[in-house]
Amino acid sequence: VKGLVLDHEVEEAVTNRYVDGAHVVVGTPKLIAAALGRGVEVVQHCVSLCVDEADACYTLFPEDMDYIIHACRTRETTSNLKEERHKQSGAARPTVVLSGATISDSLLSHAREHKWLDDPIDIVVGERSMLSSTVKHTYVVVDHEVDKLGVLCRCVLADQKLQNIDSQPN
Repeated sequence: VKGLVLDHEVEEAVTNRYVDGAHVVVGTPKLIAAALGRGVEVVQHCVSLCVDEADACYTLFPEDMDYIIHACRTRETTSNLKEERHKQSGAARPTVVLSGATISDSLLSHAREHKWLDDPIDIVVGERSMLSSTVKHTYVVVDHEVDKLGVLCRCVLADQKLQNIDSQPN
């Protein structure tokens, strides 16, 4: 797991190939787009692109979201060699998942219009705009910005340790 949540992580991705080989990259639309703009292939080789809080991401960063999803879906790369390798491997277009407590009709229309989604489906738990009573919210106060990703990872690992493989997540 690598993060593009701080400006210096984008610089690390550019100069030291910080995200190369990562199975999961977590980041803000602004910083992922910044890394892409500087030649870092963040999303071009992914199997899935999951955008959590998609409504908020698209409302706050519409150009960045368009840029990121376009790069992911078209697999545009800065390296012809990597692009050739993708063509030879027959890699399918990645799955795009838009998630959040709400997904606006305007975002879904935009996603369909720009062909972000193949065979789109909606999964609604309970009534629209209503949270499930089984959802447990937890928050952690973190003193320093640089510690957020590490704290998030530790929280996820701790939650996983409390579950067996077939359990519903907390």
